Amino acid sequence: MLPYFRVFLLACGVLAVPALGAQVSLTVNIDQPQFEMAPTMYGIFFEDINFAADGGIYAELVKNRSFEFDRPLMGWKTEARGGAAGAVLIENRQAESPNNPRYARVKVEAESGTFVMTNEGFRGMGIHGGATYDFSVLAHPVNGNVEGRDLVNRYQWKKTVGDVEDRKLIVNRWNTEFAAPRNAPDYYQSYGLGFYEYFLLSEDLGATPLPILNCGMARQFNTGEVVALDELDPYIQDALDLIECANGDATTKWGPQYIERYKEFAEALTGQDSLYAGAVLDTVGLQVIVKVVNAASVSREFQLDLPGKTGTTAARLTALTAGDPMTYNSVVEENIRPRTKSLGEVNNKLSLTLAPASVNVITVDLR
Repeated sequence: MLPYFRVFLLACGVLAVPALGAQVSLTVNIDQPQFEMAPTMYGIFFEDINFAADGGIYAELVKNRSFEFDRPLMGWKTEARGGAAGAVLIENRQAESPNNPRYARVKVEAESGTFVMTNEGFRGMGIHGGATYDFSVLAHPVNGNVEGRDLVNRYQWKKTVGDVEDRKLIVNRWNTEFAAPRNAPDYYQSYGLGFYEYFLLSEDLGATPLPILNCGMARQFNTGEVVALDELDPYIQDALDLIECANGDATTKWGPQYIERYKEFAEALTGQDSLYAGAVLDTVGLQVIVKVVNAASVSREFQLDLPGKTGTTAARLTALTAGDPMTYNSVVEENIRPRTKSLGEVNNKLSLTLAPASVNVITVDLR
């Protein structure tokens, strides 16, 4: 734990109210810290959404590099110039490479001119003028999200380690999540960015990796399917094997998959139900931090009670809201972002209006 930031979970409660328009009151007992919060309960969370992995932090510029998308040439275009002729044939060699069996056979017939094969990248390619780029081709000799839309397409860590060319591509659950124009038929996971790379990233950040594993349930808003109880053992074994990967030596089955320096991690299961409020106390910075989520489609009157607080101190609100829960940002348009404003000087009570479909973080100084 960082020595300059200690966090305690505070006792708090919400008064239930029968009418949606009535004021909601939250009491946070700042003088009754319950227990110290583990440092693995807060930090950076990464999800492969909005092309955050392939097309994002994974430094791969070529889309559909191994032709494993449903449409093998998605992302690719061919053009014959200056009288040249050519064709691209996608061949499948399942027996030789079961995880990524496709490769392109390019035939060019030209005494003059050029046959061009181009790739569009992930919403383009970030190419800088004057920089040098290496293009590599893996040529086969002639003799390829944690929950997943369904369990078959769940994120399985064992398929994300080892040689990149042996990692089997799967469809990303966001590929079919939305209708046009928000659909993303080119959204796949190449697994070039896998658990090993996530561990490297954590090390570079000086952070403790906190892997998230599937517990036997697909995305509840999609198929919502769950594994039968008598078929749960493989999911449990995956967790045990991941522990062995991070802590085992070369004599273990999975230990050699990772470098021995990854000795500390924990598994976490995250929920995305309608959780409304929580509060923590920073005993070094002397602040109470309260998060309140208004999942309703209308504004809510809210009162925060802080028994045990003395004196008048500054408070501020950081809110993320757009009014419509379906509002989203795009690469060309920013429609929603967090905004911070002062709530002035407060004593042991404050009242405010929570915007519809909003995430609100209230910070109250204690000195």
